[in-house]
Amino acid sequence: QAVALPARPPDRGILLEDFDSEVGEGGFVDAASDVAELGSAIARALRTLLTNRGADTALGSKLPHLLRGAGFVDVGADAYKVIEHGNVPRDLVRANVIQVRDELVGRGLVTEADLDRYLARLDDGTRRLTSPTPVSAWWRRPPV
Repeated sequence: QAVALPARPPDRGILLEDFDSEVGEGGFVDAASDVAELGSAIARALRTLLTNRGADTALGSKLPHLLRGAGFVDVGADAYKVIEHGNVPRDLVRANVIQVRDELVGRGLVTEADLDRYLARLDDGTRRLTSPTPVSAWWRRPPV
């Protein structure tokens, strides 16, 4: 996996962020609910679609290893998960699902009925929701 890195002086750090779908699905927190199972199925379908398009859905958590392997120093990373922070997670998830809805259904990854049910559950403010997991990585070039 190639990571394109911007040119910077060796004493300056760089920050890179990417989502990592493998760290946590992003979805409904109430694991025992019917909607949590549906949310997991939708998340798996989205990951499958992304993978089929050539995306590495676990790139975020691989960044530190890739950066150290490229010879960078002072490499670090963290991940952040939002639970119920306003409507931002709902809006993000809804936008992602709507954007690829036709392809998800067309490829047989989910049914229209399941997508409709999932989108309706997103509108239910009593359901606790988490965001996808962004991973932030930082590093420096070694001194010359």
